[in-house]
Amino acid sequence: MNIFVTSIGEKSGKTIFCAGIAGVMQSLGYEIGICKPVQTGCKYANDKQFSPDLNFIKKVDPNIKTYSTFNYKYNTLPCVAADAEHIKFTMEKAMRGYNDAIKENDIVVVEGIGGILTPLTSRLTVADLICAMKLPTIIVVNVENDFVNKTLMTLKTAEFYNIEVLGIVLNKYSPNTQNNPYHESVKLLEDMVDCEVLGYLNNVDISGEGINPETLISETLQTVNLQKVFNMEIPKLAF
Repeated sequence: MNIFVTSIGEKSGKTIFCAGIAGVMQSLGYEIGICKPVQTGCKYANDKQFSPDLNFIKKVDPNIKTYSTFNYKYNTLPCVAADAEHIKFTMEKAMRGYNDAIKENDIVVVEGIGGILTPLTSRLTVADLICAMKLPTIIVVNVENDFVNKTLMTLKTAEFYNIEVLGIVLNKYSPNTQNNPYHESVKLLEDMVDCEVLGYLNNVDISGEGINPETLISETLQTVNLQKVFNMEIPKLAF
């Protein structure tokens, strides 16, 4: 099943989560593609522009197919970067990129940018993109500071847009860590929401320096319920 991955804001762990689940599913024999419709802060190497998020995913497994449509060099709001670089975002072109990914893979994971209301234009947000793709959604939550408030607001927004939320994934958090100051806040969040916590991930350096793909894949297997993430039975995990 294809899914959309959003978060409660910037640097919440979307790319880490996408890399982990894609690495696992690829290792289990599934053809999986990661689609990043909008990327800001693009880098250059050998005179070619590339997406740092998709580059990170390729370091986990170079066989994972990646797709990008709107790539902006300015590391700012997508709509601001689009105006500055004269690259107009259109839903039609974003959908074409997504449909191309569907044709070539068993599963496609679409990674959003920023939070659910990040503006893509003066009229369109990430929530509108999710609705256009008609995808069930996972919300990645960085457990720090104001995460309870931001998660509740994200869920309320998803409800307003009639977006199906499969569950949330907690990043930078482990329920087994002793004396974690956020344990009580996590319990409170779980009590307040209807959706399920589908997994936990410890933080991984997004720069990819020294990344150990086997560690990320192993951690994802142990701490994320992939059958619920993809809402399907995965025979190799059904034991």
